[in-house]
Amino acid sequence: MGSYTISNHVFLILMHILYAIAKSNVLPQATVTLCHDHERSALLQFKQSLSLNKSASYDPSAYPKTESWKASGEFSSDCCSWYGVECDDTTGYVVGLHLGSSLLYGPLRSNSTIFSLVHLQTLNLADNNFRTSPIPPEIAQLSSLINLNLSLSGFSGQIPPQLSGMSNLTSIDLSTNKFCGGFPVAIFDLPALLVLNVSGNKNLTGFLPEFNQTNSLTALELASTKFSGNLPAAIGNLQSLAKLQLEECLFSGSIPASIGNLTELTYLSLSSNMFTKQGKLIWLDRLIKLTVLSLEDTNLYGDIPPSLANLTRLTTLSLGSNNFSGVIPLWLMNMTQLTTLSLHQNKLAGPIKSSFSQLKNLESLYLHDNNLIGTVEAGIFLSLEKLTSLTLSYNKITLLAHHPVNFTLPKLKMLQLSQCNLSEIPYFLKFQNSLEVLLLRGNNIHGEIPHWIWNASDHLETIDLSANFLTAMKHNPMALQSKSLIVIDISNNMLKGNLPLPPPNTVQYIVSNNRLTGDIPPMICDGKSIKILDLSNNSMSGPLPQCLSSSLEALILQENNFSGLGSGLVTGFVMGNILTDKHPWLIAGIAQKLRGKQKNMKRRKRQIIPDQTMVQVCNHK
Repeated sequence: MGSYTISNHVFLILMHILYAIAKSNVLPQATVTLCHDHERSALLQFKQSLSLNKSASYDPSAYPKTESWKASGEFSSDCCSWYGVECDDTTGYVVGLHLGSSLLYGPLRSNSTIFSLVHLQTLNLADNNFRTSPIPPEIAQLSSLINLNLSLSGFSGQIPPQLSGMSNLTSIDLSTNKFCGGFPVAIFDLPALLVLNVSGNKNLTGFLPEFNQTNSLTALELASTKFSGNLPAAIGNLQSLAKLQLEECLFSGSIPASIGNLTELTYLSLSSNMFTKQGKLIWLDRLIKLTVLSLEDTNLYGDIPPSLANLTRLTTLSLGSNNFSGVIPLWLMNMTQLTTLSLHQNKLAGPIKSSFSQLKNLESLYLHDNNLIGTVEAGIFLSLEKLTSLTLSYNKITLLAHHPVNFTLPKLKMLQLSQCNLSEIPYFLKFQNSLEVLLLRGNNIHGEIPHWIWNASDHLETIDLSANFLTAMKHNPMALQSKSLIVIDISNNMLKGNLPLPPPNTVQYIVSNNRLTGDIPPMICDGKSIKILDLSNNSMSGPLPQCLSSSLEALILQENNFSGLGSGLVTGFVMGNILTDKHPWLIAGIAQKLRGKQKNMKRRKRQIIPDQTMVQVCNHK
């Protein structure tokens, strides 16, 4: 018994000791509030300085994160538990603000309390609306900042040079704003910088420096800016670069061969600059990791460079709007990873080979506006099950599309077959229920327009059957049946009979240069969307429905027999034509619309003034 009692006593003493240790080590930590009072106060003041607006963010999944930030109530004392706020687990300081797509609305002022959060490492304010305010230079107070994302947030003015002193920055995204003036070139020299994106700032000027070999950039995105000058040969020193996006800038001179040193590149876009004529780009064959190569509108000429044959990982190859000649090389058909191939608007000749059917992953194929010749079987493309966009227009080919089989693959969204010597509307279109754009202009299509073409796809928005030899609508419908059509062009045919009513959502209805008779049915105004109506050069007659003044922006009627109109008179205010005084209701309606447009233009000018003022400030600094 005694030994049992002593053992129990010792056990109890040990338990008390262990509990005391546990209490001293654990319980105090469980009750400590991580959030510091001054940072909590700063966050609440930042919240109060901005309003919430549903239109401030583009992302449909945006939500007001700061709405959970409360001065009182449950969880109010611990700002580290608030949406979008990240704290250091050890110190409790706020190290991250993740407020992208948060519906924030209002200017970011220089006295904003956000700049007192000096321990911040990540600041994401992307996809909000800061109402064209500049980035305050006080941002430099956030000296610990590593990641800065202010993209798509309505900032303007000059990019503050103070950013070049924030030596911890590894990622800067200022894309899709309204920045102007010169880009601070010293930012390129930030020692830790890996990612720089200022794309989509159309008034931002700048030039590329002479990069040194210690530069560690992995992504450089300057697309759609006014960066100019030559691409320096020293760009080849950026040997960690994986993404180089320079399209739609003002770069000139030649493309330096030193880009071939950038063997880590997976994405290269130099499209739409002002480069002089380029050679054969032999250096391309070293960039074997490329998955995206875009060299559209870069003044390339000659044969398609054989150096491309080595780039077997390519998923996107865009060579359109150049001066390439010769034939489409067979080795191109070995690039079986391609999803997008753009060869449009060149001088390519020769036939379209059946070997295109090898490119099983193709989603978009653009071959329009070349000198391609020969007879082409549509089945080549219909075998590409992933294809959504196909353009063959304006070549010298004859497309054979006699396929009665119910082709449901591919699911085309855009099909451009203008001037392809088609003799009939391809029957496979009847089963293309995803089609959005259909262009069949300038073929040799005779006979009736099949009734199914208007509603084969619930997504069809644009249809162009103009400049053919079509004579009538199948079954002479009073109205065209479609849920989605916005643009209809059936002009320059031989259509007879009465004018069929356009679908209710149609904005442009072009029916000129046909043989239509009868009057304009008053029900045409039931479709409230119609803006442009061209009935010129037909044989129509009768009075004009008074409802035409309610929505139209352009009404073109010359070379018809409408009663009360002067000979050959065109009505319409968008086109700057004169209205007849025989229809005062039409004049009044359209004149009222014109006055409304002028007011809108004045209003827009007033809205633009701040931006223009900012541009002037940029130009004077």
